[in-house]
Amino acid sequence: RFPIDGKTSHGSISMPDPVTDFSTYVPDVNFSGDDAFTWISFSGGLEQENNVSITVSEVDDPPVFTSFEGVSSTSLSVKENQKSVADLNSTDAEGDALSYSIDPASVDSSFFYINSTSGDLRFKYAPNYEHPLDSDANNTYEVVVVVSEVGDPSRKDTQAITVIVNDDK
Repeated sequence: RFPIDGKTSHGSISMPDPVTDFSTYVPDVNFSGDDAFTWISFSGGLEQENNVSITVSEVDDPPVFTSFEGVSSTSLSVKENQKSVADLNSTDAEGDALSYSIDPASVDSSFFYINSTSGDLRFKYAPNYEHPLDSDANNTYEVVVVVSEVGDPSRKDTQAITVIVNDDK
């Protein structure tokens, strides 16, 4: 059995699992660099203090949407006959350049345009409440927007947006 005090400068370490005797080190969020902890072993009635040093490598976190409080899906209403939908925002922990796009698999993707730099989401054509063009013709347009790191589209976040078009009367 190896008691551990659970204290590190930049993370935490669990007490040993009673079945496996393994402990787990978890660095603080977005920490990279050197950390250390001490554990005590017992053998033949003798106690020995052991110092452990760890180097945590930086992880390239994917970007995340901050618009609409970062939720993965949201609904919003707009009046008919206008193109503007939403100004989307995001952040990247490492400060990498980001690009916005529309997931082409979105049910109503063909009706939207997004500025790849600013995140300005717009209808390509101003919707007409009396003549809905969305996939189920109910004035509820569904689109999934994507933010990714420039040069690495696999580092991404998505946000599903349901846009409800209201009559402007």
